[in-house]
Amino acid sequence: MDFDEFDDVEIDLEESEDLNVITMIDDNNEPIDFVVIDGITVSDVQYLLVVEAADIDEDEPEATILKELPSADDDSEVVYEFVEDDDEYDKILMLLQDSDNDYELKI
Repeated sequence: MDFDEFDDVEIDLEESEDLNVITMIDDNNEPIDFVVIDGITVSDVQYLLVVEAADIDEDEPEATILKELPSADDDSEVVYEFVEDDDEYDKILMLLQDSDNDYELKI
């Protein structure tokens, strides 16, 4: 999947079988579900490590990092965008690797 096709997208967060699922809408108005694996707050900004729900049962699913942004439309809404800055991505990835977690990250 090419994650560049997503712009800032609003999310629908729901509980599903003890997994947090974020449904994002791509530029073609197609919903894509992501499972939240972990989260971390850095400098008052929430980051989420996510895996596409369709890939969650794979042996080594590909994960990506989302960054929480305030919505321009409504203060109660949250918008996530993919972290594209390499330095920011690496920093968050290192912090997630250092945390006590039940998963293994491979770079």
